[in-house]
Amino acid sequence: MMTKGDLAYVPSEVLLYQIENGIPHAYHKLSKPSSVIIIDTHEDKPMEEFKVLYQGQTWLVNSRYLYPMEDKNYGDSETHRSL
Repeated sequence: MMTKGDLAYVPSEVLLYQIENGIPHAYHKLSKPSSVIIIDTHEDKPMEEFKVLYQGQTWLVNSRYLYPMEDKNYGDSETHRSL
């Protein structure tokens, strides 16, 4: 389960959106896979949508499109981020 502050992977073609006063007002379809930071779950639909930080803005994304990033050590004394 992902929590606030976690780094997550989002595949290409996923729709990010913003809601203002209960009405969607901005959309962004990812053209390439991207990383986002989990800010919080959406207060109206917990566990279905997450608030994420993407390119300096707060967006909503369906939780089924978020994949946690894990630390991997490949023996070269450096830690790599991956799925």
